[in-house]
Amino acid sequence: MKIQQRASIKILIIFASIVIYSTASAQTKFVVADDFRSSQFRGFNISVVETYSVLKGKNLSKIRASGANHARAWIQVTHDAYNRYFFESPTALKTLDSTIKEAAKVGLYLILTVEFLPKQGADDWWGNAARKSNMIKFWRDSLATRYKSKTVIAAYDLMNEPRVNSKLYCTVKEYMEFTRDMIIAVRAVDPNHTIVVEVLENQMLGDLSIRADSAVFNRTLRYIKNLVYSPHGYSPLAITHQGLSATTRRAYPESSGTYMANYFKNVTYWNEPAKFQNKYNVPIWVGEFACVNWAPKNSYGQWTSTRWTQDVINYMESLGWSWASHAWREYEGWDIEMPSSWYVTNATFYYAKPSKLPPSSARTDTAPTFALFRQYFTRNKKFYLPYYL
Repeated sequence: MKIQQRASIKILIIFASIVIYSTASAQTKFVVADDFRSSQFRGFNISVVETYSVLKGKNLSKIRASGANHARAWIQVTHDAYNRYFFESPTALKTLDSTIKEAAKVGLYLILTVEFLPKQGADDWWGNAARKSNMIKFWRDSLATRYKSKTVIAAYDLMNEPRVNSKLYCTVKEYMEFTRDMIIAVRAVDPNHTIVVEVLENQMLGDLSIRADSAVFNRTLRYIKNLVYSPHGYSPLAITHQGLSATTRRAYPESSGTYMANYFKNVTYWNEPAKFQNKYNVPIWVGEFACVNWAPKNSYGQWTSTRWTQDVINYMESLGWSWASHAWREYEGWDIEMPSSWYVTNATFYYAKPSKLPPSSARTDTAPTFALFRQYFTRNKKFYLPYYL
């Protein structure tokens, strides 16, 4: 009997050693750009997470339990009068450390995104060598150097929604050269992480498939390895942003007119990234897409936000794109746990905007769009290993 016990203990020790070795081995493997092909990454944005209370409210374990395999987490960075860049929130870095630790614990990959302020149409780095140099320095010194060994970070998304500033002189050439310089600096200290290049406009870095900008692309980004290209998806705004930028309540799909079923393959906003992908054989990851959940039912009795989401995911997956929905537990209008039916009995509409937004208590796992996402997440096969141990 003692001999059998000793044998059993020996087997358990060997098994534990294998598990420990496997875990250590897995944690040295970085996600690469090709892992984003064939729609292998499906997940959520968790948006700006810069305090522990916000992180706790995101409930990363529930995201992982839904079947998602990654979350896109943002930090905000701004500059002073001397063009020195720093975290907008004094607790951002500490919270980011905690987010990475929590994601690893639950088995959820992270994609780290920086939102440089002022943002989007107010981007003020155009034509400013000092600001661009310090943005590059910030990425290299404050982030890449700190997180270069973190395999739970699937990719660095260098800049959230870079946009042309109409008050400044802006060219696709300048954006591509700036992005190349940022990548070179990051890779100098961290050669392993995949890097996400966001599009300047949704026409993929300046409509490369039909314009002369492809020559600039060849000189800057085309031959840099381990890159993923990323458009965002909110078209048509008349559907996705009704009550926000559009003022008419509208259902999708329409039985006739502009926004009929399978709208996506027929418009530049959505098919230009497909042309770019085909021309250059690059992975595409749609870093954001969403439709407001207060949109009405269509003529088929389906909630517009749910049907729009279903059609856009089917389109993306037909092309092998990976994706991250916008956004988990951020603004109520994008919150897929909030059922569209809540607005029927609790709100009125003025210019397509609801008079009320649902409280957190209205969240439910049975919300139609959330249920739809869980169906797609069953296709996920690639997860950060600790979830299984």
